Parts: sequence; C-alpha cells; structure tokens
Amino acid sequence: MSWDAGALCVHPTRKPAADVELAGRGPLLVPTAFTWPVAWPRTDAPWDPALVYPPPGIGDLWHAEAPRDEALESLLGRRRARVLRELDRPASTLDLARRLGVSAGGINDHLKVLRQAGLVAGRREGREVIYSRTEKGEALVT
Repeated sequence: MSWDAGALCVHPTRKPAADVELAGRGPLLVPTAFTWPVAWPRTDAPWDPALVYPPPGIGDLWHAEAPRDEALESLLGRRRARVLRELDRPASTLDLARRLGVSAGGINDHLKVLRQAGLVAGRREGREVIYSRTEKGEALVT
C-alpha cells in the first residue's frame, strides 16, 4: 500500500485497477482477522469505499499459551504454579490432572505442599475432595 499525491494505491490486488472517487466521504478502514496476511480495497457499490486490512498483532489471536508469571514459577516451581493458577475455579484432584494433562498422584503431591503452605484448602463433597485457593493463595496469584 502507498499514499501518493492524495491517492491510496493497493498492490497487488485481484481487482482490476480503478479510480474510486470518495466524494468527501473518506476511506473507511476495516480491521479484520479474516484477511490476514493481505489487505484489499472494497470498492463495490453500494458499499462505501473501504480498505480491509489485518491489524497489527493479529497473529496473537492464535497464540494459545497464556503469559507466564516467572516470579510465581520461581517461587513455587513451574508445576505448582500451574496447579495454583488452575484453581481459579474449584476442582478435584482428577479434574486438575485432566486439565493439566498430568497424573493424579503428581497433582496430589503438589496439592499437599500447597495446602501445607496455606495456599489451597480442600473440602469433601461425597467421595471427592474439592480444592480451591485460599485468600493467601488468591493474593499470591494476583
């Protein structure tokens, strides 16, 4: 794309070259994730002339990994920090193991340490123990 002598030029495009008179309307800028990585001019009537483009940082939409809190990981260890973060909603040992893709025994060991530190608490519901963050654990995560 280039702006030259009051004209917006978009190259390459599949549309045939055309001069579009804006008649004082100004070009409409349309950011969208669905055009990545190219921009294209919309010049078809009855729509207002527009430039459809991918906004900066659009690739981050598909970046699944959450930002890491390295201080929390340094303090607790990577796995325990993940367990503590995952308790944003209460869960059993098996639920946590499934969510994190690790063994229930490993999760149980981490929960024991987190419970001893006062960061999580468990309550029995039938045959399961449901764990949640304590106020201390909540403060540490936030």
